[in-house]
Amino acid sequence: MLSLNPLTWFEKKDYSLSDSSLAAMFGQAPTLSGVAIGPESALTVPVVNAAVRVISESVASLPVNVLRDDGTSKTVNKDHPIYRIIHSEPNAWTSKYEFVLQGQVDCLLQGNAYAFVNRLGGVVRELIRIPPGSVSVKMGDNGPVYTVRDSSGRSRDYASSEIIHIKALSTNGLTGIAPIQHCREAIALALALEGHAAKLMGNSARPSGILRFKGAKLNQQQLERIKEQWRSSHNAGASGGTAVFDSETEFQQLTFSSVDIEFSAMRTFQLDEISRAFRVPPHLLSNLGRATWSNTAEMNQSFLDTTLVGWLLNWQGALARALFTPEERQNLSIEFDTSALTRANLAVRTESYFKAVGGPVMTANEARALENRPPIEGGDLLNKPINLPTAANDNVEPTKDLAA
Repeated sequence: MLSLNPLTWFEKKDYSLSDSSLAAMFGQAPTLSGVAIGPESALTVPVVNAAVRVISESVASLPVNVLRDDGTSKTVNKDHPIYRIIHSEPNAWTSKYEFVLQGQVDCLLQGNAYAFVNRLGGVVRELIRIPPGSVSVKMGDNGPVYTVRDSSGRSRDYASSEIIHIKALSTNGLTGIAPIQHCREAIALALALEGHAAKLMGNSARPSGILRFKGAKLNQQQLERIKEQWRSSHNAGASGGTAVFDSETEFQQLTFSSVDIEFSAMRTFQLDEISRAFRVPPHLLSNLGRATWSNTAEMNQSFLDTTLVGWLLNWQGALARALFTPEERQNLSIEFDTSALTRANLAVRTESYFKAVGGPVMTANEARALENRPPIEGGDLLNKPINLPTAANDNVEPTKDLAA
C-alpha cells in the first residue's frame, strides 16, 4: 500500500524518464560540445544561476491574494480559508516564499512543479511540494492523472483536483520542457568556455610551447624528468620560475589560437543567448553594455511584461483550479500583486497621486494606502474639479450666437 505520508517523497530521489538529470547521467541528452546538461550542471554556469534566481526570487517575493469579484470591483478576501495558506504558510514547515521559490526553480530546471493538496473533511489544510522526478502524467477519461511514486517505489494515482501542476512551455499539453533543455547547446558551450579558461589560468595564462634540445638524443626517462622540471618551474603557483637544463635548449612558444583571442566576445555572446532562452533582460544578469539610466526603468517593466506575467498567470490558473470548486471560481480568483515591481521613484509617484486625487480617480486615503500610510479624516471623499462637466448638462445644446 502506498504511504500517504508526503514526507516519504523526500527520502529517496526518483527520476522519471523525461527528467533531464536522468538523461544527463546516461548520456541521453548529449550536446555538440560533449557536455551533458542537467539541473545541477546548468546551475554551475553563472548566467543560468542568475537567470533562475532572478525569475524565481521575483515571483516568490510577490504577495498572493484571494480576490472576490462582486461584479463592480475586486476586493481581497482575507476570511477565505485558502488565503492564509497561499499568502503566508502553505504548510507547517514551509513559508509562502519558500514554497513558490522552490516551485519556480523546479519549472525552470525540470520543466514542471507539483504540489499535493492535502484536504481533511473536504477542506484544504496544506500544500506539499512533490519532487518532479517522482511524478508522471497521463491523460485519463476525466482529465490528467498524476502517478506519484514514494521512496519504496510504490505508486498511487491522483486526480487533477488533488495536484497543483505548474508547467513550462509544453509540446504535448501534459508536461513542460525546462528552459535549460531548450538552450542546452548554449549552456554546454558556456561550460566548455569556462573549462577552457580554467585550464588556461592553470597554465599561468600562457599558451603551450616546445622545448628543442640540440645535439642530444634523449631517452624516455630523461624526457619525463625534463617535463617535470619545466612544469614545476612554470605551471600555476610557480609563475616566473627558472628552469635549468644540462644541455643546449631552445624554447619555442606557441601563439594563442583564434578561440583564445575571441574568448571574451564568445562568453559575452553566450550570456546573451542564455538570457534570450529565459527571456530575462541582460541588464538583470549584470550585462549593462546596452543599458542606460534612462532606459533601465523601461527594461524593468519589460521584465515584468515579457518574463514574469506568463509565469504568474500560470501559477494563478494552477492554484485556482486545484484549490477552488467550479462554483467558487465564478467569483473567486488568486492573483499575485505586482505593484511593488512597477513602483516608480517617490517624485514620479507623488506627481501621479496628485493628479489622481485631484481628479475623480482616487481618494486621498486610497493614495495613502498605496504608500502604507494610515487614513486621515475626510480622506475618503472623492474630489471633483469645478470645471468637470456633470451628467445633468451633458445634453445641453450650445448657446446660439446672439449676433447671428
